[in-house]
Amino acid sequence: MVNSEQLNRKWLKIAPHSIDTLLLVIGAIVVVQLVINPFEQVWLAEKLLALTAYIFTGVYTLKFAKNRTMQIFGYLGAMGWVILFSVSL
Repeated sequence: MVNSEQLNRKWLKIAPHSIDTLLLVIGAIVVVQLVINPFEQVWLAEKLLALTAYIFTGVYTLKFAKNRTMQIFGYLGAMGWVILFSVSL
């Protein structure tokens, strides 16, 4: 939000996509390997939903939010999903 020079570094542009993809793939592997139905195991469905919502909220905030107020709301929303993803049981 402060237009830092660090944002122009290539690895900072690639790392978030790689990490999010890795988390989604690991979630899918857990579902397949353990033959878990996410609709029966609420904790897994909650984690996958929070991760997906975080990704979409982040994309909205970085690509489509037109003014500073919407960027702040988008950032707070994304951080809310991260907190839910981190602490849900």
